[in-house]
Amino acid sequence: MQVSPQGPEGRFSLGLSGGATIDMVRTTPLVIAQVNAQVPYTFGASEFPRDAFDFLVEIETPVVESQRSEPGATAERVAEHVVELLTPGATLQFGIGAVPEAIMARLPQGLDFGIHSGLISDGVIDVVESGAVTNIRKTDDAGVVVCAEVAGTRRIYDWVHRNPRVRLAPGRYTHGLPVLSRCFALTAINSAIQVSLDGVTNAESIGDRLLSGPGGQPDFVEASVWSPGGIGIIAMPSTAARGKISRIVRQIDPGATVTVPRHLADHVVTEFGVAQLKGRTIAQRGAALRSISHPDFQAAMVDER
Repeated sequence: MQVSPQGPEGRFSLGLSGGATIDMVRTTPLVIAQVNAQVPYTFGASEFPRDAFDFLVEIETPVVESQRSEPGATAERVAEHVVELLTPGATLQFGIGAVPEAIMARLPQGLDFGIHSGLISDGVIDVVESGAVTNIRKTDDAGVVVCAEVAGTRRIYDWVHRNPRVRLAPGRYTHGLPVLSRCFALTAINSAIQVSLDGVTNAESIGDRLLSGPGGQPDFVEASVWSPGGIGIIAMPSTAARGKISRIVRQIDPGATVTVPRHLADHVVTEFGVAQLKGRTIAQRGAALRSISHPDFQAAMVDER
């Protein structure tokens, strides 16, 4: 793995990659680290003494960046609806993309939100610096953003460097049910490729063609059920392929992956509004989801069951 240069305390940092890498360093018999001056020093479980590594190799190469998604009008409308669902002081988990960026840009100040997430990206900088996210009401890790990974542009890499308001942790802590269930009003905000009328979420594949893994979505959605005041939110545009395909469907594609089963379905948000699914019958869920689907597809989704 790559690590930061040695800090004044004599330790090295995994920089942008905590999560599973932390436990691999602790348990793997042979550990070789590239010491890269471009890697920021992050605090938390990502810090290791010199003797954690068998070999250190000096390099200097740019760290891979992912460009920030710029929200369009649809993402902005989705974000408006999501923000209305947020509880003051809630602990937030975000995915990545235009919709999370739009939500973060709209977080009101003075409500002391917190962040405990698998990954953070550029949008976190502004919400922390503006005071919209203070983390002071978090059950654990008060005053600190907790995450497993950092991904984005050089701006966030520079921001997390020796920033005491950010702490990296292993995946069993960032995604573990015992930890997440203690979070006050854990609000899991994720996206999906498809949501069926009964609430099944597919965030991984088109048919049997896999596009991604589940990430932390199943972990955070389940944990939101156990968290006091927690909610799960699937926030997405109502259509894909420039309006040619509805993301809300009668059934997910044959062969597609079930990322979140229907018994964990909670809220689904599109630019057309919010569908609350928890505690509702299948017929009620179908009606709620059709009401927030794109009008061009509503007639084709009449639930005949």
